[in-house]
Amino acid sequence: MDLFSSLSSLNHDQEAQLRARSQSEYCHIYQNELRKTYWNSPIVSVDLGIFTLHKGKLKVLLVERFEHPWRAMWSLPGGFVQTGLDRSLIETAQRVLHQKTGIKSPYLRQWQAVGLEGRDARFWSVTVMFYALVRYVEVNESEGVRWFEVDGEHDIPTLVVKGDLPAITRVKPAPDNDRNLKADLAFDHLTLLRQLVSFLRKEVAYGILPAFMLPMSTGRQIYPDDADYFTLADLLRAYEIMMGTELKVTSIRRRFGVFGNSLKGESGVEMRQQRILETLSMDELEGFVRMGTGKIPAYYRLERDIVEGRREVRFDSPLVGLGDSNYDEL
Repeated sequence: MDLFSSLSSLNHDQEAQLRARSQSEYCHIYQNELRKTYWNSPIVSVDLGIFTLHKGKLKVLLVERFEHPWRAMWSLPGGFVQTGLDRSLIETAQRVLHQKTGIKSPYLRQWQAVGLEGRDARFWSVTVMFYALVRYVEVNESEGVRWFEVDGEHDIPTLVVKGDLPAITRVKPAPDNDRNLKADLAFDHLTLLRQLVSFLRKEVAYGILPAFMLPMSTGRQIYPDDADYFTLADLLRAYEIMMGTELKVTSIRRRFGVFGNSLKGESGVEMRQQRILETLSMDELEGFVRMGTGKIPAYYRLERDIVEGRREVRFDSPLVGLGDSNYDEL
């Protein structure tokens, strides 16, 4: 059934005239008359699951809501599609990401669309969910933005599990909001977040998603803010955090083709010759001396075409195999 066959208010002559017009005239009439008269389009927004690795934990970014609906509640970052600014959904997601964190993500992907009557109290609502994987950056908590740890067992923010989300004090909740402000998120965001984390935990086993969140500064090793390199031990640990399980060292070596014999570097410190698949390239930068061993680890970074989104990497089989991880072997 086409557009005009459903418009009973148009007589045959009017319908024929509209069909005879040019496409541009047709679209003008549709945008300025017919659409407003015969259709009520839903609200369209983009919501983001923004994830990072920090101090050995998977974290998600949540923001405070200062306006209705669900004022004084925490939520996923999001925003309406602005037709005057955004030429596509990905541009909306990029804009929202930059507004909330001040950075651009090397990995920003569309996950799923959700549309329901009642998910937004204002109108029939469609949201397109994206997820972004970013290196850790400090955010301004005074502006209502904060990183929360993701609980490994429940796949939701740890503080939500404990029922202890920090109170939002700058605005008061609506008197008719009967939700638990300390243990729930606005809209349907708690459900969406749980589903998204569950999806990511499975998806990382087939790809290189954890690498987009590295380097991750730890107590053993501190990286400068602009670092884009990491050790194989960092990569292994990132996979374990994301997957919620322990992996064998050999599983990462096999995945990325890292093998070889020891040799002496120019500094006289023993290092290993590495054979690397096209996914990773060896970084020739001077390394930190590993605490406890005095060894200089080899550093790696993602190839530029992967970082810039011109090439995807996905393996046919997932990472498997539980075992004790000996990071000093890497």
